[in-house]
Amino acid sequence: MADYIAFVNSDHDLQRCVRYYSDVEAIRVSLRRWKPQWSRAINTNIWIDPGLDGYDLILKGKRVFDEWKDYAKQFDSQCLLADTAFLKKPVREAVRTIVFKVLGDCLTKGPDWITVPLLPVAGDSSRNRVSRELSKASGQWKSERRFQGKLILPLIFTRPDQLKGRTQWRKTLALIQKCYSDADASAIWVVDSELSDQKCSKAFATRFEALVRFHEDLRETLPRGAKVIAGPYWGMNLVLWARGLCDHPAVSMGTGYSYMISGTFAPRRAKSHVALLPLRRWAIVSPELKSWLIEALSRLSPDDSARQPLLKLSQAIDACMRTDEAARNQVAGTYKEWLDKIQGIAPEGRMLSLYQDLSSAYVLGKQLPKLPPSEAPGRDAGKVAEQLMLRCL
Repeated sequence: MADYIAFVNSDHDLQRCVRYYSDVEAIRVSLRRWKPQWSRAINTNIWIDPGLDGYDLILKGKRVFDEWKDYAKQFDSQCLLADTAFLKKPVREAVRTIVFKVLGDCLTKGPDWITVPLLPVAGDSSRNRVSRELSKASGQWKSERRFQGKLILPLIFTRPDQLKGRTQWRKTLALIQKCYSDADASAIWVVDSELSDQKCSKAFATRFEALVRFHEDLRETLPRGAKVIAGPYWGMNLVLWARGLCDHPAVSMGTGYSYMISGTFAPRRAKSHVALLPLRRWAIVSPELKSWLIEALSRLSPDDSARQPLLKLSQAIDACMRTDEAARNQVAGTYKEWLDKIQGIAPEGRMLSLYQDLSSAYVLGKQLPKLPPSEAPGRDAGKVAEQLMLRCL
């Protein structure tokens, strides 16, 4: 069984998981989207997440889907977790009632893993007390219900400044250490929900470095044997995995490659992408990209190892432009090739191997034309690989 964990949000996601990722350690599914037949489709651990992190949006005055609000009211009819006064002085019995309802409903789906229903990280201590109470209630539920599976403690960051440096995350780590113990958790899931690491922002130089430093401190904070799940991202999950700073890189199934808070209003129709395997990146599907592939191939010699995968993509690009699913299947299958290459290296050699892999992609990118304007600010073909490469060692 491979180390990575698949984030599944739809029937199409599950189909891609079964087709390309049947060896995953687990599939993570939100309770709201769960379908009973999914557990019969793939033989692996099932991780159910109650998806109550949407309260973060309400607390910030942002819009949330009405469907999500109705869903959350099944467990929290008075919307206590959206009440700032309650968060500062939570009533233990009320928290226990919510947690037992949530985890009890998750348990009916027959999961191997369940997420502790914590709120995302705040910029201050306003959620600390309720986080402790939610964790304690989860630990009590596990004990009283004799749950033999794993509880996963979520650590969801929602702003870049929360991972700016040790001053910002020191208190967060102290809290998480207590919550991990209170919940009797087996693993911690860490994700920066504001990080889309394939977009080539100039700020990534410092954000990537801070994320690495945070995971180093997290390893020192957690008890020995605690497992760490990182992502989903495009490449930083793999960097952290290769460096031994996470045990399980979380991966998307052909689309997204970032984490979206539950209940978030998403674009009506996200742009489709295809993966450029030799460059370790993706790009928006378009006629301009098709033209770019033709020019890129003209610059590569017949015996260049990068030629065949780009030629294969050029032959499939029309189908990817016609249907979103064709593009997503291409991304999912291509990304799996990259994962398998890393998984096939002994853990002690992965860091150097990934560095060399990304270095090759960066050098290749220097030989190729700039990508279409839709890829700005990352039009340099090797830019994604360069930014990730610098965080490998």
